[in-house]
Amino acid sequence: SKYKRIAYYSLETGLSTLLKRGNSIQEFSPEWFAGNSTLMFIKESSNAKVLTLQNLLDGTETVVMNTSGLNEYRISPDGSKVAYRTNGLFYYDLQTLLSTYVGNVSASGFDWSPDSKKLAYTTVSDGRIYVLSTENGSNTRLGESTAIATRPVWTPSGVGIIYVAS
Repeated sequence: SKYKRIAYYSLETGLSTLLKRGNSIQEFSPEWFAGNSTLMFIKESSNAKVLTLQNLLDGTETVVMNTSGLNEYRISPDGSKVAYRTNGLFYYDLQTLLSTYVGNVSASGFDWSPDSKKLAYTTVSDGRIYVLSTENGSNTRLGESTAIATRPVWTPSGVGIIYVAS
């Protein structure tokens, strides 16, 4: 089928169930949001991409943002912000409803710190890792490595970042 829908497979019953029905052509990139009853995902129809929250208990949906170039996103661990990539890297504050431009990043090149206060990312221009503080806006380039860095991921304790070096 040309349609992609989000489905749930129960290990207990062995049955699959579509979680969403509607007029969207594509649904992808599901992530749990704020516990085990709300799902965030990208919904695409008629050349629009919408970041959507769906309460799985009552089926209600909330549009988080509508941006045609949405490619991928990461929910901060505390659920207060969403980093997303379109024609650059942005983060969206779910309380203030404001988006902030971070920079031009490489594909899949960003991750939230465990405390949700910092965003690590790699750039297309120099292939280095940067860390943005969402509290004060400071942007720090890490290290002086000659290797090109991609896919930064915070350690669980938040004291370091692992990445792919080439």
